[in-house]
Amino acid sequence: LLLLMHGSPDPDAIASAMALREIIQRTKGLAKCAFVSTEPLVRQQNIELIFAMRLAISLINKVDVNSYRLTALLDAQPSFFPDELKAIKPHIVFDHHPREGQWQADWEDIRPNYGALSSILTEYLLCARVKIPRNLHTALLYGIKTDTGNFDRDTIFEDISAYSYHTKYANMQLIRRIEL
Repeated sequence: LLLLMHGSPDPDAIASAMALREIIQRTKGLAKCAFVSTEPLVRQQNIELIFAMRLAISLINKVDVNSYRLTALLDAQPSFFPDELKAIKPHIVFDHHPREGQWQADWEDIRPNYGALSSILTEYLLCARVKIPRNLHTALLYGIKTDTGNFDRDTIFEDISAYSYHTKYANMQLIRRIEL
């Protein structure tokens, strides 16, 4: 499984990639999995998040994309790619931004009314009855928190519900440390 994030990944994209990996690992199993971005991490909080989550995110030019049977694009769409990456055809696309361009994937879930993709992946985790590890609760909560701008941006009930659910299990001290 290649978990592809466009640009410099933010907490919502990172947490969503972690959630999809957890779902597939727990329900089907994975031989190998890679977190990949099209640009390096820039913001210090995002670097702190991946360090705290013990993740390695590789740049796309350092990965043999063709060595993965399944490619998932998270928090973006194929139309967001620059011309040199247009050849990448993801099998799975998850996003909460309005659909753009002409493309198709075997599985796509685009919900532009949601404030955060982490809220959507929370629903998938719960429907799949996957036991969510504490670090994933923490990442998903932080993803919702940052993408909704602490609920100052467009938010729906499902975002608030997912956030409330994760507050019971997330490491709030770690989130405060990452933010500071």
